[in-house]
Amino acid sequence: MVSFKSVKLKIFSLLSNFIKIIIFKIFFILVFYKLSYSFIFETIIAGNYPLIGTYEAKFVDLNFLNKDITLTKIYNELILKLKYNEAIDKLKEFEDYYLATNDDKLISDYYMLLGYCYFNISDMENSKKYLELSISKNHKNYISYYILGNLYFTLGDNNKAIEYLEECVKIEPTFVIGRRVLAQIYVDLRRYNDGIRQYQEIVNLLPNSGYYLYQLYNAYYKAEQYEKAKEVLEKMIKLQPNLYLNYARFVEVLIKLKDYEQAKQIINQKLISNTDDNVKFEGYYYLANIYYINDDLKNSLKYIDQAKKIKYNQNLEILEYKVKEKMKNELKDFILKIIFLLLILIFVSALSVLVYLYNSQRELILMQRQIDKAAEEADNLEYLCSLLIGNLSKLIPNTEFISFLLYNSTSNVLYTISNYGNVPEELKKIQILVNYDSREIIERKLISTELIPIKSLSVRLQNMFNEIFPSLLERILKEGVNYIIPIIDKKILKGIILMKFPYSLNFLKLIEVNQKIGVIVPRIINHIDSFIFHESSIVDETTMLYNRKYFENTIVNELKRSERYSQPLSLIVCDLDNFKKINDTFGHLTGDKVLRETAKIIKNNIRDGIDVAARWGGEEFVIVLPFTDVDGAYKIAERIRANISSHKYPGLPENYIITASFGLATYPIHAKTKNDLFKKADEAAYISKKNGKNRVTIATIEESEIKSETKSTDSSRELRIDPITNLYTYNDFTFDLEKEIKRCRRYSLPMSLIFLKAIILTQAVDSDIINSIVSKLGADIRRNIRFGIDLATFDKTNKLFILMLPHTDKSKAIIVANRLYNNLLDYGTILESIVSFPDDSATTNALISKGLKLIELATVEEPIQYVSI
Repeated sequence: MVSFKSVKLKIFSLLSNFIKIIIFKIFFILVFYKLSYSFIFETIIAGNYPLIGTYEAKFVDLNFLNKDITLTKIYNELILKLKYNEAIDKLKEFEDYYLATNDDKLISDYYMLLGYCYFNISDMENSKKYLELSISKNHKNYISYYILGNLYFTLGDNNKAIEYLEECVKIEPTFVIGRRVLAQIYVDLRRYNDGIRQYQEIVNLLPNSGYYLYQLYNAYYKAEQYEKAKEVLEKMIKLQPNLYLNYARFVEVLIKLKDYEQAKQIINQKLISNTDDNVKFEGYYYLANIYYINDDLKNSLKYIDQAKKIKYNQNLEILEYKVKEKMKNELKDFILKIIFLLLILIFVSALSVLVYLYNSQRELILMQRQIDKAAEEADNLEYLCSLLIGNLSKLIPNTEFISFLLYNSTSNVLYTISNYGNVPEELKKIQILVNYDSREIIERKLISTELIPIKSLSVRLQNMFNEIFPSLLERILKEGVNYIIPIIDKKILKGIILMKFPYSLNFLKLIEVNQKIGVIVPRIINHIDSFIFHESSIVDETTMLYNRKYFENTIVNELKRSERYSQPLSLIVCDLDNFKKINDTFGHLTGDKVLRETAKIIKNNIRDGIDVAARWGGEEFVIVLPFTDVDGAYKIAERIRANISSHKYPGLPENYIITASFGLATYPIHAKTKNDLFKKADEAAYISKKNGKNRVTIATIEESEIKSETKSTDSSRELRIDPITNLYTYNDFTFDLEKEIKRCRRYSLPMSLIFLKAIILTQAVDSDIINSIVSKLGADIRRNIRFGIDLATFDKTNKLFILMLPHTDKSKAIIVANRLYNNLLDYGTILESIVSFPDDSATTNALISKGLKLIELATVEEPIQYVSI
């Protein structure tokens, strides 16, 4: 059941919305009659003639009525009868006539009628055209502004609608319906203050209109300006003292203002004292609500019972349930408080332990989340492991270094995959062939997944370690490693973590750390296993390049990206020459070694993280080069070809030369689809074979394609490269940054800047030393960004590097910053800050300024600074 007040409010709301929809979205006509300084406005539904409402105000007369016979006749006989197509045809007949009159006001009215008719037949383009012409002829034609405002609202362009309606009421301030439409748009957009301003103007014109006073009250109420809403309601009550609905609204506002006493007074005087039972019911309901809010549940139930004697609806039922539940909860709370006090007295001695366990658990949960986040950010296994051990280092403060040795069960090799901190050179590239199955020492529980002091290893266990992992203990002890964590899962050794601390851990600290390791390490194992499983599904086992299926998916996505950003993309097909002869002569194992060596050559000559290479099948390889034109791709293919032909392949005679034939095709000049691109590149590779092998052939361009492609070069500015860093000069960088921001703004794309400072540069004094460090850092930075996409420069004033990453949001920029941080640790302390467009700022100077301020906040403990989204 719904209360009487609610029903009336709902009906009123529906009628209000219905009128608004008719005004905005159903076509209407304006009819004006002279009536002692005022006119009548009628709203008529197209195709039907019910009078929706009548409003009076002081208006300006239509310019043409009873002055121009033709327009008046068309208006009265066609437009008022909703014959819009006939009206358009008739008006078109007289176009030359009215244009020849040179009467701008009359021409404006002529265009206004045309625009109005087109609006009513939903021809928005023509309507807009003629209404704008009308305004150009007479800037005071407020009716044209009004219709244009409604047109843009119908099209969903609220900003344009507001612009034209504001101009309409500016020209004719007494145009009530124009202000009413404008006010309603503002309220719908939650621009309540603007809506209130318009409704206030209407109320000033029509002070005795209960309808517009209600609209003003409603706008104040929605804007949560309850004091103002109260003032308007007082006027409404004065205007209509016998309308109980206004008193109900007044009570609601007083409750919002927490003026419960006045609310009770009005309820008792105007609602409960009313002879209508429905009104009395509303009064009892409001009183019950007020007492419920003030936690006077006894009185709340009293008035609920009074209301139930009149009727019992859903709202009252819900309120009664809430009151009774609150009473039950209060009783429960009282009992629980007594129990809680008793428990505190009993367990006060264990409070410190509980707090400790709570903090430990909280720290573990936070650590698990950080590890999960690190796993999400990682794009390769090495980076994943570096992030994981970076988080592991937080378990024990002041860790000097950590080295992660991963066990490859396929090759039976234990090798270094990642390092953290100042790891000695000797430990950075460990690669040990495991002699025996490590399960023996695991099954006998001689080692387990926990932090183990090396000095605690028994002589027997040390001997077993040396047998299984030759020379490992000797090498790590020599470099000061004092703790190890064997990574064991289901009685299988996954790897070993080597750690060095500047101090020995006491017994209690060791128990605490091992408790955390028991939770953290299994999570690390899961992430590594998942990553290895994922890589195994997309990587060719022989060459460790991507497989055919992954490559096909990649090139489809890269083609879409190239098409979206109008950038070139090149495909290289590489086919080893006379490979069958190698297999037949030296055997398939040697053939596999040749494939692996070739794969290494290809990987070393393409951009890591941007270009993708794969084994297509047999001795054939494919490479996709995003954002690379024909010339750039040809240089890469030629470099790979030369390296293959000059490489000394193990397992083959010293003078044995391996060669390869290459085919090259580029999107969009050679082909625009995946299949066509492969076909063109494959045909080019075949031509290389046919013409003597060991060469690169570019795909041919059809004559039709040549005509359709145009090549444009911007020679207005020659690129300037700093000779020391081999990066862009600062001025050239900021110039490109300005252009990139404009492009990102135009196409709603993200862009990020990374500011990178090596503390060693701020400490060095000798210019030659500084230049040497800057040169090496610049080279390393170039290796860690996308060639041809990302830009970098060195700011000599602030002694830091700035990197621009187009099409990169903050989350991806954080991944790049972490990778740079881990890869540049050889230079000592590295500090970074990240700012992004448009999240942090929308201008070049503001982005650079914010980035410089953020990097000042970076510390050794928090080396990467950015504003969280």
